[in-house]
Amino acid sequence: MKFLSEILELRQAETGWLRKYVYKPAMISYVFWGGLLVWWLWPLLVLLIGIPLESGKVLSALATFRILQVPIYNLPDSISMIVQTKVSLDRIASFISLDDLKNDVLEKLPRGSSDTAVEIVDGNFSNQ
Repeated sequence: MKFLSEILELRQAETGWLRKYVYKPAMISYVFWGGLLVWWLWPLLVLLIGIPLESGKVLSALATFRILQVPIYNLPDSISMIVQTKVSLDRIASFISLDDLKNDVLEKLPRGSSDTAVEIVDGNFSNQ
């Protein structure tokens, strides 16, 4: 039962990570398509407000949207890269912060001097 409870705890943690993994792309997609929706809905909004559509205003608005189009398209990739970089830096930081292996823990024998491949004497094992 102890083993089963540990497996269930690990599954709960994995479910939380998977939920985060699925929600983040959904939010990124929402922001991406919402930005594209602005491109198509701005003329309707301008007409509803009562601003006359003149060629200068239309061309400047189209130029502005065109300039913003590339960052909007690259937003999902940028957010993904930022998350991957953070995960990598956290792994590197946790590895660097590990304690050094004590010199008296390991005993190296010359190759071929023993028939035993691995021997553990007075080993301490833990599931933590």
